[in-house]
Amino acid sequence: MLKSRAVIAWQSPRVVCRALLKQQPHLFRHGIDSLSEQVHTRQLSSSEASTSRSQAAVPSHVACIMDGNFRWGCRRGGDWRRGHEEGVNALRRVVKFCRRDGVRALTVYAFSTENWERSREEVGFLMRLMERTLDVEVPELHSQGVRIFFAGNRAALPESLQRVMSRVEEQTAKNTDLILCVCLSYGGQQDIVQAVQQLCLEVQQGLLAPDQVTEKRLSERLSTHTTRLLVGEPDLLIRTSGEQRLSNFLLWECAYAELYFTPTCWPDFDSHDWQDAMLHYASRQRRYGGRAKLL
Repeated sequence: MLKSRAVIAWQSPRVVCRALLKQQPHLFRHGIDSLSEQVHTRQLSSSEASTSRSQAAVPSHVACIMDGNFRWGCRRGGDWRRGHEEGVNALRRVVKFCRRDGVRALTVYAFSTENWERSREEVGFLMRLMERTLDVEVPELHSQGVRIFFAGNRAALPESLQRVMSRVEEQTAKNTDLILCVCLSYGGQQDIVQAVQQLCLEVQQGLLAPDQVTEKRLSERLSTHTTRLLVGEPDLLIRTSGEQRLSNFLLWECAYAELYFTPTCWPDFDSHDWQDAMLHYASRQRRYGGRAKLL
């Protein structure tokens, strides 16, 4: 049963505060922001022992399902476009957090194969926003040493966007500070199918024997391969806006990723939300099917 371990193992300070205020209304005179900060500080202190025991307190590879942009915009004046635009600002913040904390790769779900079913108006807006965002943001990302890759079915995207994507990958190819993998027109199931089709063709052409089709060879033919070759599989998957499912994102790659779900919509995702996710990750024991060592 897939259930949010984050909700069980780690509650955000504001969630804790709301529960406290229901039980002890007199605490409200201090203000929820002040109380939230106190709870956050106490949670940081209580997690120090767990963090110090962890050999990998910071994940090398973080994946994000950037959910909630449309709803965020509709709730704030009814303009869903603003929600998507604010989502770009949130991504900029998360890139900053990754570089600050030593995360080596960030893979984000920018546009899924299922998103093509949205209205023509929204799809067109998103395609233009992506192209405009790359033009505006990449010079700064390049100066910060960020290398950018793209995963997914490029052929389905507008040709002008494909050209920008190729230029960006070439421009940032020598950067080493952080890898940013942007999944566009991407679906985990579809990516696995195209990898299997490629292997079947190689077997048909006599380049491979059937018994040479292995997990490693299939993994090498996924569109996310280059990022994972350089950094490894995702260690932590973050999904915003309260949904608790993978939604066809990195199904192969996240076989052993830790899962963190937050009710915060992506445009509001800030340093406190990021810290909550990092503390959740640091508290986990990653056994990969083995047994934990007994003290």
